Amino acid sequence: MTTFTLITKNGATVNVSITEEQAFAFVKAEIEKLQEKLDSYNSMDEFEAGEAATNSLKVKLNKLEADGKLDDEYSYEDLKKRTSGASFSGYLTELGIEKSLHGSATRALALGKAALAGLKLAKIDDAAILREAAGNAIGGKNANWREAVLNWLLQDGTEAE
Repeated sequence: MTTFTLITKNGATVNVSITEEQAFAFVKAEIEKLQEKLDSYNSMDEFEAGEAATNSLKVKLNKLEADGKLDDEYSYEDLKKRTSGASFSGYLTELGIEKSLHGSATRALALGKAALAGLKLAKIDDAAILREAAGNAIGGKNANWREAVLNWLLQDGTEAE
């Protein structure tokens, strides 16, 4: 028997004991689930595969809709590119912002999006108010990524995941 120490999201420490048999039974069950999923994908015809691929983008479409940037039609590839989180990281890199700061900028982006979504619900569309609210939400007054994040939020650019 082996005991593992886990720390919960709220910081509680919990010891969990597991036998070798239980550990291997878990792994076997996970492999069986994955094999069933793989088998279902392998047995799809063209229509089913296309449906699965396009349905995988529904969360991204819902996000574009929530941001008020949903178009009537997309190609699969264009939608995948448009919603790629890598584009925001690439944008930061192009501006010379160090990779070590990308996490902070991405968190700030999420906070800014939330603030702008609230203003959208309130039907506020004044550019100065949007910029001020986004700036307050993202923080980082002295961060070199601040203007990049603000510009990304306020322009009609590519979405980040």
